[in-house]
Amino acid sequence: MTPHWRRGLMVACLLGAPVTACGQPQDATPETGGRCAAGFAAPFDRVDACSAEAVMIAGLRTVFSYRPAEQGDERAAFRQAEALMDPNFASHAEPAATVLPPITARVWQHWAEGGIAIVATVRVGADDHPPDTAVNAARVLQVTQQPSDASPAIEFPTYVRAQRDSAAGAWRITALEVRT
Repeated sequence: MTPHWRRGLMVACLLGAPVTACGQPQDATPETGGRCAAGFAAPFDRVDACSAEAVMIAGLRTVFSYRPAEQGDERAAFRQAEALMDPNFASHAEPAATVLPPITARVWQHWAEGGIAIVATVRVGADDHPPDTAVNAARVLQVTQQPSDASPAIEFPTYVRAQRDSAAGAWRITALEVRT
């Protein structure tokens, strides 16, 4: 496990997120049993709840896409992605959503006044993440935020963890850390 993952895991443990690695070492053997048939309600009904990467990508795309003229701050976008998050993580991390991305209050205000929308694209980056299990996954995702005006794109990596209760359950984001 890399130092970045250890620190992110420690933050998740301190926030009270249900991360099983906070206590005993993980068993890397995938769980046997039921086949995943989980799903999400709209607007995430097309997200494959059985794919940790699909949930992570959809979650980060939502968290980092903004309509500043309509949203008071980044927390509004974060709340829109709560269906893809572990409820404990969502409630503990939502207050910090304004400091996740490298966006200043001045930039947000400029976007709001100019009616500039921000569209996030997300791709899986090359990383050295902990091994996946049937119920735990971690990735480094590369986020690109493109303002609708002529402003340059903003890019940053984000460390993300997801868990599910069983091999038949839906994946949920349990931790994320923006690296700048």
